[in-house]
Amino acid sequence: MIFKVEPDFRKNVSQPLLYTTIMEWEKLVYLLTIIFIGYLPYKSIQRLRKYGLRSVSTRVSLLMTAWFIILSVLLLLQTPHMKINNQFTLIMLFSTTVLTWFSSPWVFRRLGHYPTKLLGKHPKWFLLRLEYKTIVLKFFEVLFQQAKFAYLLFEVLTPMSNVSRIWWFTVIVSFLHLNNIIFVPTGWFFFLMSIPMGLLFSWLLLEGNIAITTTIHLWFYLALIAWYWFHL
Repeated sequence: MIFKVEPDFRKNVSQPLLYTTIMEWEKLVYLLTIIFIGYLPYKSIQRLRKYGLRSVSTRVSLLMTAWFIILSVLLLLQTPHMKINNQFTLIMLFSTTVLTWFSSPWVFRRLGHYPTKLLGKHPKWFLLRLEYKTIVLKFFEVLFQQAKFAYLLFEVLTPMSNVSRIWWFTVIVSFLHLNNIIFVPTGWFFFLMSIPMGLLFSWLLLEGNIAITTTIHLWFYLALIAWYWFHL
């Protein structure tokens, strides 16, 4: 005689799931579309032109900057559930970082050494040139990245538990950074860095610390620039 045992779902009703794979798929497709149209001119120029983004005029650089700003605002306006920690110390930390970022061309050119040989070998490493048109462009590209991170975490992955959101955020962000292998000479480095950064950023963003994640993001690039300008 065969007995069928009916599962008792009531036993697990009050127990939250630590790992879930439910996400807002439509919002994910929307985000990927925004990322594609946002990076299309930026990545295409970097890939197809002989000197990459170094060769763009100030006008084109400002147009791409405006494009990143528009898309960033669009994403943030559609992320109403994003937590923001507005402590005074965090605001001051971020403000100091912004000031350091935009003053870096002036400071590095007076204290460091222009990496002529390196740029001769790698003419597409535009950020190392510390030209204001690309410094401004890169700043708002970083802000665009932070906006897409926030939308991914608080809109696309919002049905999940925090543990699942952290892991899925890291997986998706790492996957998106795979394109650096095609468009950036040192793409593997940025892809590998995206894994620990994804774990860290997702945890910080869940705590409302977007000012810290943006600060870390900017200092990461400043450290790379300093490495070559000061021969550390």
